[in-house]
Amino acid sequence: MRKERIPEIERLRGLAFLAVVLQHSIAHYSVEEGMGLADGVGMAAMLLAVKFAVPAFIFITGLVLFL
Repeated sequence: MRKERIPEIERLRGLAFLAVVLQHSIAHYSVEEGMGLADGVGMAAMLLAVKFAVPAFIFITGLVLFL
């Protein structure tokens, strides 16, 4: 028996994936030459904004296993 997909979970998974990609991009570009204090503050703010990615993946996994 095949279970139906939950579109909201697919959207949340996509957002979490994009957040992980952004985290890795920030880690790569944060050590480039020419980065100023304002750039560092901006990247730190973006990094804090996308820290939901790993807990979101854990939540999605638990929810799908439960359902």
